[in-house]
Amino acid sequence: MFFVKKRFFRRYETKKKLLVVFLVFVNMWIWWNVSKMLPEVDFSLQWHSDPIIVENHATFQNLKPSEVVATEKSTEDKIRETFGENWKIALAIAKSESGLRPVKGDQNIEFIQDGQVMGHSCGIFQIRVLKGRPNCEALMDEDTNIAYAKRIYDRVGFTAWSNYKNGRYLAFLEN
Repeated sequence: MFFVKKRFFRRYETKKKLLVVFLVFVNMWIWWNVSKMLPEVDFSLQWHSDPIIVENHATFQNLKPSEVVATEKSTEDKIRETFGENWKIALAIAKSESGLRPVKGDQNIEFIQDGQVMGHSCGIFQIRVLKGRPNCEALMDEDTNIAYAKRIYDRVGFTAWSNYKNGRYLAFLEN
């Protein structure tokens, strides 16, 4: 009986170790997949007051904040240029819709039409994918999303966005 118990515990310990290894692997796999969905964040550049995009971070490690130059316009600057005098409302809508992140939302109302998945919203302005509009991959591009949002705004105004109609954008409106 003692021999059986010892064997049992050896098998139990082996299974326990395998379970731990498996759980660590699953955790790493989940983290890796989730990190691919999130926008890239470089915490080494947080000392600079403006959001910047730098192509090669290694060459900028020893620079002072005044020496760092932005290589691309920020999302806020693009919205400001595209929407003109109404840029503050447009920026507040984009922040309330997606937090200025290119995300895919409303997946519970998807449908397939002519072999394409439609119905969900994509990008920073959460533009609904419908027939005659760009697909979700195109709307995930910031420039395409802002340009199409401006096109919608020019046709029907800001009432096309539910966060404008229900007033949620007001919490993101800056003076």
